[in-house]
Amino acid sequence: MRRPASCRTRPCRRRRIDLPRPATLFALLALAALAGALGAGWQWRAEKLALLRPAPGPLAARPDPGDAVGGVLLYGDSRVAQWRPLPDRPYPVTRHGHSGESAIRLAAGFEDALDRHRPERAIVQAGVNDAVAASLATPQDRERALADSKAAFARMAAAAQARGVALILMKPIPPIRPDPARRLLWRGHVGPFLDQLSAALPGIAAAHGATVADPLPLLGADTASVPDAYRKDSLHLTPAAYERLGAIFPQTLSPAAPPPQS
Repeated sequence: MRRPASCRTRPCRRRRIDLPRPATLFALLALAALAGALGAGWQWRAEKLALLRPAPGPLAARPDPGDAVGGVLLYGDSRVAQWRPLPDRPYPVTRHGHSGESAIRLAAGFEDALDRHRPERAIVQAGVNDAVAASLATPQDRERALADSKAAFARMAAAAQARGVALILMKPIPPIRPDPARRLLWRGHVGPFLDQLSAALPGIAAAHGATVADPLPLLGADTASVPDAYRKDSLHLTPAAYERLGAIFPQTLSPAAPPPQS
């Protein structure tokens, strides 16, 4: 290898590459990690707050509810999507679950589900995602979200009444021993939101010929929480819990009343 021309007349010095000191490198990595966490946190918050805005139309159910007609339509959030086992009844039970969705967003698709499956009865379980999303909002937006959640239940109840479908509104199942991180994020707002929403359901049901079911007594629980034996995680239930909640489904179905004439 030939030496550079400048090195033929005088000794060459090797170039020195200054690397960041360990403390500086650690600080840069920490800042990058913090920026990434903050970005992810803001994205998560934005996605949750989007639950407080109505959906433009029906949402895709998971798992696929199939094409059964008649019987009972079970409609709602992840508590419905994970409802297993379904009760053994002499009529179809259609599970129309939407994990992570709020009652505010679910209301838009309820009419479509009723028209598609034409059930004699419908059961709705929703509301906890409304409360979680509202806990991240300002006090004014939280009040608005509560009003919108009540309006969503009223809209679903009116849709069932117009079609002659007997409707059962389940009170939202509260979070089950949430972990410290969730409690920190929720800032104590989830429980009061659900209490107020549950308190409004009897009036909504009475105005539209529906009924209200409280799931907690079926789980042998007190008025505030689900026993740990039925806790899958902070928001979801075990199969044993669903077996007990199956008591909400009637043993048989009487013929549905015809829809009111306009």
